[in-house]
Amino acid sequence: MAKIDLHRIIKDSLLSESELAKILFPSNTHPEKSLQRILKGESELKETQIVALSNRLGEDFNTLFSNSWTSKNASEHWLFTNESLNAQVFFDTANFSYTIFRGNEIVVNTTMAVKSITLKDFIKTVESQLN
Repeated sequence: MAKIDLHRIIKDSLLSESELAKILFPSNTHPEKSLQRILKGESELKETQIVALSNRLGEDFNTLFSNSWTSKNASEHWLFTNESLNAQVFFDTANFSYTIFRGNEIVVNTTMAVKSITLKDFIKTVESQLN
């Protein structure tokens, strides 16, 4: 079963644990304790909580499950990392070229034929090339 990595969301977003707890448990007297149970894997999020999180982050709720990719931007270059796949992607937006690494090994080094692609479709492309 796919899980949402709340640790990553806290790290990557501007939300504190306290803010996230209030979003996920708005009517709970002790939302931080409830969040800690989720973070420890003792409990799971309900559908309404996932929708609330999605709305607050401005992301489609499917993207919360779809991957554990993180990204960093440096000018015209992006670095995407997925620890669970032991993969990194260096993406050059100036010429639409990218290199996929698994560990220290280059899996793919190519230039895209299209000059416009959604991030979701790019990640799908990368994941298919990693399989």
